[in-house]
Amino acid sequence: MEAIDPLFRINLTRWPSKGQPCGAGERAITVDGDGTMRRCHFIAEPIGNLYAAEWRSALVPRACTNVDCHCHIGYVHLDYLELGKVFASGLLERIPVPEARMGGVRLPVVS
Repeated sequence: MEAIDPLFRINLTRWPSKGQPCGAGERAITVDGDGTMRRCHFIAEPIGNLYAAEWRSALVPRACTNVDCHCHIGYVHLDYLELGKVFASGLLERIPVPEARMGGVRLPVVS
């Protein structure tokens, strides 16, 4: 798979996340049909409701409460991984910037 996708190994990693600053809930959210906002698909605690007048006040920095994160739409928001530099505007789609495809962007260390 790495011959086809040099970034494939990133998806196989369970990234340590407990206590780590995470943009989920600040820069990205998940919303249920009734408007219930959650910071992440894997954290059940609601942070607000999209239909409430004050919904924007729920978008604040938080540390992750899960031990690890193994889903792309979650771990891309872990600040320490700096995956915004790898994927830029293709962050959620997992489309790397050309420099990352060519090896010119520092990737997270995968052990």
